[in-house]
Amino acid sequence: MDAKELTAPARVQSLIAELDWCIANGHAGPRTAQAVEHARAALVAIISDAAQAPAVPVELQAVEHELKRGDGFWRTCSGCYESEDGYPVGHYPHSAILGCTLGGGCSECGGIGAVWDDTDYGAMADAMHAEMIAQENAAPVAPAAGAPFQGRVQPWLLECFGAEIAADREERNHRFFEEATELVQAFGMTASEAHQLVDYTFGRPIGEPAQEVGGVMVTLAALCLANGLDMHAAGETELARIRVPGTVAKIRAKQAAKPKHSPLPASPAPLAAAGLTGEQIAALRKASAVLSGTGYHDEASTLNALLATPHGDKQS
Repeated sequence: MDAKELTAPARVQSLIAELDWCIANGHAGPRTAQAVEHARAALVAIISDAAQAPAVPVELQAVEHELKRGDGFWRTCSGCYESEDGYPVGHYPHSAILGCTLGGGCSECGGIGAVWDDTDYGAMADAMHAEMIAQENAAPVAPAAGAPFQGRVQPWLLECFGAEIAADREERNHRFFEEATELVQAFGMTASEAHQLVDYTFGRPIGEPAQEVGGVMVTLAALCLANGLDMHAAGETELARIRVPGTVAKIRAKQAAKPKHSPLPASPAPLAAAGLTGEQIAALRKASAVLSGTGYHDEASTLNALLATPHGDKQS
């Protein structure tokens, strides 16, 4: 075997053997004998250091302590963990030290495949529940006289996101499509039907924006009539809801956490990596649809963030 392929202890052991041979065959002097002793001492030190080396790398030695404190947890980095319908696309290892599945490594996680999450989800759930109760008890908000609805949405957009994101056409496209998809899902459309319509629409010539906006307004009115809803009242109720300071703060936080260069409004969480079965995930999707369809948008948002199909509190 080439000496370069030997480990450090093996190299020292090989050196000692050569020196011993020199001494045994009369090719040695006092300095050679001294070199043998030094090599033996070095070998003992190397073996001792290896035995005393910690099993956990030095940069991970405090992880177990922090996890036990309960102030956060390591979760799989969504930037380098590919999944489809909550199931991983490819093989990803599980880290016993971090307690989660590791992604492939990217700039979002610094290459380790996991990110630290110190979100207090208990406090978030309490706040969402309190807000839901407050909204249920709040008096209906009357629309401002003479002020067009579209004009009243703009100040909220600017307050929530700033001028750049408010005017980002691609972002506005993504969020409108998300809301339209949630609406038809709430009225019973299946994912298969939605995919068929997407394929059909994108196989046709591109329409003229002003005419398509008119079509959206007419078909939305027709949909609401068929389901006994007042589209104008629903719009006023939602605008009042999302203008509440607490809701604005939550939407801003979600926007800040939104994955870059992605149409998704939140980072998908790989539920399969947490051990949930396809049947359990399907049951959670049904629960999410019920929550969203009965007005519990915040709860549906939290559940869908875990289901990798975000809904709810809108990054409009």
